[in-house]
Amino acid sequence: MEQGVCNACGGNKSGVDARIIRGGKDFQVMKCHSCRLYFLNPMPSKQELAGFYAGDYRLKYSGVASPEETWFRNYQVDNAFKRVELINYFGINAKTVLDVGCSEGAFLRVFKAFEKWGVEPSDVFAEFGRREYHLDKVLTGLLEDTELPENYFDLITFFQVLNFFTD
Repeated sequence: MEQGVCNACGGNKSGVDARIIRGGKDFQVMKCHSCRLYFLNPMPSKQELAGFYAGDYRLKYSGVASPEETWFRNYQVDNAFKRVELINYFGINAKTVLDVGCSEGAFLRVFKAFEKWGVEPSDVFAEFGRREYHLDKVLTGLLEDTELPENYFDLITFFQVLNFFTD
C-alpha cells in the first residue's frame, strides 16, 4: 500500500483509492484512514492548480465547459438545495456566508443570507454567477490569493474543494 501524509489530520495511513491523469501528470487519489479525507498525491503546486482551473477543468470534471447549459444549472441547483437542507438540519442561521469553490454560484443563489460571498478559480463560472445570479461578491481566484474581510463570515462552506488545498 502506498502512503501519503494527510494535510487535515497529519495521519500517515492512507491508501490509493484511484489514479487520475491531469495535464499529462499522473496523480494518486489517496484516502486517509484516520479522517477519511481524499487528497491528491503528489499534491499539485499552486501554479499547477491555477493553470488547471483556468483551463478546461470543468469540461474534464463534469463534461461541461460553460454554466450556460441547462442540465448543468438544474443539477447544481438541486445540489444546492440539498446543501441548504444539511445546513438547516444543524440549525445554522448565517447572515454572512462565504462559499469557497462556488462554481457558478448555485448554492449562494438559493441560500438565504443577508450577504453572500464566493470564491471561484474559473473566471467563466465566476462571471456567470455575477452576471446571471447577480452575485456581485463572487471573486475569481484561489482562496489563498483572495482578499477577504477577517472574522466576518458566520458560515464558510468548502463543498468538494478541501482536498485541493495544499495546506
